[in-house]
Amino acid sequence: MNRRKKNLSILGSTGSVGAQTLEVARSYPEHFNVVCLGANKNTQILEEQILEFQPQAISCNYHKELNTNGEIAKKVMSLSEIAIHEGVDTVVVATSGNVALVPTFEAVKKGKNIAIANKETIIMAGEQLTSLAESNSVNLMPIDSEPSAIWQCLRGEDSNISKLIITASGGPFRNTPVGSLSNVTPSNALQHPTWKMGPKISVDSATMMNKAFEVIEARWLFNVPWENIEVVVHPESIIHSMVEFSDGSTKAQLSYPDMRIPIMHALFFPDRAPKSHTNPFDPKKTKSLTFEILDQDRYPCFEIALKIAKQGGTWPSALSGADEAAVEAFLDSKIKFTEIHTLIEQAIQDHESITNPTTTEMLKASHWAYNRVSKLIPMPSWLLVIPVLSILVFVHELGHFLTAKRFGIKVTEFGFGFPPRLWGTSIGETLYSINLIPLGGFVRMVGEEDPTEPRSFASQPILKRSIVLLAGSFMNLLLPLFIFAIILS
Repeated sequence: MNRRKKNLSILGSTGSVGAQTLEVARSYPEHFNVVCLGANKNTQILEEQILEFQPQAISCNYHKELNTNGEIAKKVMSLSEIAIHEGVDTVVVATSGNVALVPTFEAVKKGKNIAIANKETIIMAGEQLTSLAESNSVNLMPIDSEPSAIWQCLRGEDSNISKLIITASGGPFRNTPVGSLSNVTPSNALQHPTWKMGPKISVDSATMMNKAFEVIEARWLFNVPWENIEVVVHPESIIHSMVEFSDGSTKAQLSYPDMRIPIMHALFFPDRAPKSHTNPFDPKKTKSLTFEILDQDRYPCFEIALKIAKQGGTWPSALSGADEAAVEAFLDSKIKFTEIHTLIEQAIQDHESITNPTTTEMLKASHWAYNRVSKLIPMPSWLLVIPVLSILVFVHELGHFLTAKRFGIKVTEFGFGFPPRLWGTSIGETLYSINLIPLGGFVRMVGEEDPTEPRSFASQPILKRSIVLLAGSFMNLLLPLFIFAIILS
């Protein structure tokens, strides 16, 4: 193998896959130049990468916050611009979400080879992207372990594919009782048993949404019908995928869980790395390789996602956006783990799909579904306490106000909320006000402690004072009865 260095543009260089791609580049400096780096907001890691790899250009949404001792004088570009940079021949798409959709299409149009880890791009536009790559003679190389395993098994094969078998570890909740899944936390979901990944993909692995995405990827990357793609649970994560051929034979790719292996396979393509910096699989140290049927009750996201994706059009884009929002909500502890799939289904059930969509229409569908999920996220229960408490306090004070007025006690102010005052108007001797802090209300009566003031509260007989004081609680008792009467009517 005596090829020229490959010039890389890494979109998402500060993420898990991006950082491991740079680790590969660092291990093989005679084979790779890092020409461009793209990141979102992790400026600290990006600063370190800039100083080490000296890229010609960068893309960063927070580039003004970078402090690289003058190195930031390097040209700052958009993500699309570093994807089509004239000095780049291979673009590594390692971003999360749909931010790389347009840059990837632009790079393919310019004839750049694509090493892709970003699932959303293929989920949303797999059919269009593979077609465009073929027409531009571009290599579309997966760097996720399972699609890379399929790709490796297919290299050199001309026989008909009978079946693709994608393996899944089962995630952190493979043995958790289904009835207990509603109690798992984001921290629990991030504890993947075999892989170290970012938060989004870790949760997707726990729900098995990630595996549904890999089925969608395989459908378009390898042009295999949906019905010929199968998923099995393989807890050891040693066999990453298998390919069954028409003659009955099956090929599998085996390795210990290490993302550097699929990254190296893509970056060195059509060759293999001349030496290994990873631990090769040793069958003597492996006690057993086991397989299980995927439990639909445990992983409802899997079937939901495939059902949506098979409809085509902008349905997959809506699925991608809805999943992103639902996972974010779970990570922020706004919803339970078991609410992820129901929220996704509920959000996109009225999606109006577009046939043969453009990338703009795909992004609009994704954003629509994302926003739809965000609007459907229930208000945290503790927040509901605030308006309920506010109503109870206001009704309580209303009771004091009404009885005080009835007994001729001088009320100087009846306010909704608490000061500072936003608005007020006087009607007779009483100021009615609306205040900034909307928590209940208050009543001000003349002489609440001084009985010498005329028409004061303190000057009233004890019976009247008692009625005024108890009127608040009485009104609180009347409120649920009033609501109940309305419901029955």
